[in-house]
Amino acid sequence: MLFENGSASLESRCGLYFATKEFAEASPGRRRKWTTKIFAKLRSWIFHRRETGRVTAAWRNLDDRTLKDIGATRFDLEYILLRQG
Repeated sequence: MLFENGSASLESRCGLYFATKEFAEASPGRRRKWTTKIFAKLRSWIFHRRETGRVTAAWRNLDDRTLKDIGATRFDLEYILLRQG
């Protein structure tokens, strides 16, 4: 499933196999492997989102003078943050 901005949803990125016939017919070891893989991807996605949130908050806390000193504007910052989702 794709969101309006074209990014894939978490469901499609994790490759959720739970509702498929293939998953139901797989051996317990293989289901465990799939489940572990899915939760590892989910954990990685959560950590990535948290880190992105922390970085975004840090950039937004900079005042306009500091941004000017490094050659950026508030508009540039918001544009970059919006593109990264």
